[in-house]
Amino acid sequence: MHDDWVSGDELQTLVAAAQEAQLRAIEALAIFERHKAWDLDGAGSAASWLVARCSLTRADAERAVASAKVLNAYDDVRSATQARVLSPAHLAHFAHLARHRSARFTEFVPTLIKAASTLDPEAYRTITQRWKAYADDTLKPTERDTPNWHVFAAVSRTESKEVRGKPPEATG
Repeated sequence: MHDDWVSGDELQTLVAAAQEAQLRAIEALAIFERHKAWDLDGAGSAASWLVARCSLTRADAERAVASAKVLNAYDDVRSATQARVLSPAHLAHFAHLARHRSARFTEFVPTLIKAASTLDPEAYRTITQRWKAYADDTLKPTERDTPNWHVFAAVSRTESKEVRGKPPEATG
């Protein structure tokens, strides 16, 4: 790397190292949160501890803690993260999907991990928006049993991925 030039390969290596470090930090934060180690320093929460001790913004700290809590709550997500199937961006999105939808999220974790394993985070975010809309906890339990409980979302002009969820009504 030179002051006036960075190759794409060099940049890709640096970003991969940063993502690996971020995953390791989230895994460590999961342990820190599980044991409430932040309380030993007198902090009110792990997010408050991160803000005070690690110079993170409140929003960044809360996102990191949410990712750590998903690792603690879902063994399959933790295993997929340890196997490096999920990137930090995927993991942050998992935390967002699980929020306020834990019952539905638990049911669909294997499907969501499978989709994440084949998609980059942006494509994954796009297809899970439909799942999120239909995984709302206000849905009646019997609606999950309808025969066409699948969503096919376009990833590109020639590729689609299946994510379980109820399809929207047809528009004519």
